[in-house]
Amino acid sequence: MNDTRKNYASDEVVSRLNAAGPHLSSAKYVYYHDEAVDPFYAVLREANWIMDAIPGLLEIRGILVFAVVGGSNSPYQIARVGDDEFVLLVDQRAFYYLLTICLRIQSLSPLSKILHSDEKPNEKNYYGKFLLDITKDIVFHTDDIAPLLTGKVHRSIFQAAFTYIIGHELAHVSHGHLEFLKSPAFSEFNSSEDDRNLTLRTLEMDADSSATSSVFDVFEHVMRTRPPDLDGGAHDYVKLLRTHYVAGAFIALLYLDTLASNYNPTRHPVGYARFLTTSGVFSRIFGTYCPDSIGIPEQVRAAIVETFVRLSGSLEGLCHPIASNVTLIERGKEPIALYNEIGIAAGLEHLEPLHGRWARIRPYLEAFHRGGRLAPASATPL
Repeated sequence: MNDTRKNYASDEVVSRLNAAGPHLSSAKYVYYHDEAVDPFYAVLREANWIMDAIPGLLEIRGILVFAVVGGSNSPYQIARVGDDEFVLLVDQRAFYYLLTICLRIQSLSPLSKILHSDEKPNEKNYYGKFLLDITKDIVFHTDDIAPLLTGKVHRSIFQAAFTYIIGHELAHVSHGHLEFLKSPAFSEFNSSEDDRNLTLRTLEMDADSSATSSVFDVFEHVMRTRPPDLDGGAHDYVKLLRTHYVAGAFIALLYLDTLASNYNPTRHPVGYARFLTTSGVFSRIFGTYCPDSIGIPEQVRAAIVETFVRLSGSLEGLCHPIASNVTLIERGKEPIALYNEIGIAAGLEHLEPLHGRWARIRPYLEAFHRGGRLAPASATPL
């Protein structure tokens, strides 16, 4: 059995969290390790190695541990329990919901073909359903995941999705977001509710960027330290694992959209902007370090979309911007849904003020920086 206690919060820290209640987190109850290890062993196993990998690769300063919680208003959150001590809190339901959507989506064609997963039949009728209606049914109404665990199924896809989510939360620690929000400097970015929300959205964009680079760092490290396990050899192994971890990150974003109750948030970028941030970071990293893989993000996006088209019956009916970001309307003809550069440019407009705000707050974050890499400023400060 893995040493699941290694990165788990100590009993003393769990007691403090439970005693503090809403002052430290939104969790109704934080499990002690001995309470969690049997019923939630899968959570502990996966979170433990990721909590080793990300802080180790990014050289994050401070004590970073995790704990499983029940009844939380937030599926994943960071609690600060000391000057240099932080706890990642994982709602056990959120873990298994994420596992469910990763298993189900990777088993559907044509995505299953590019992931080299076994295709498994879909028994439900999703004809005419929106994309997020389908994902909500998968997440909340899959009664038994056992059939999805049979045959050729890739844990790496779920691991990449979970790494993305953990990487996002750890970025709030490593990039100094938490200290910045408590510092006197924050008053310069809190002159009004709109000003404050712009700053919060900018920090969330930064966390998404860091989550993406964390997925790249972790899984590229895995490739360097583990031998290929495919008949095709090293080249096929590398290409397939890159396809897996990009798919995992994209599925994580769909999952977070699925959990959302507000599709026009004020403190987070909208879902499509988060996708564009993530796909854009992947494209820039691949262009720099492995240009032969630069087409993988678009290949994965297109395969995910086609998978949902086959479930729903039409591209137009999915009503989600990763599927179609513009609609062509001609007189006397049916509207045509498209995904093209015009729609991407419209989505990127949402991020423009965030890049300007990033250029202004980045110098302050340098003082609180605990590890990882702060993205360079690339816009006029706002």
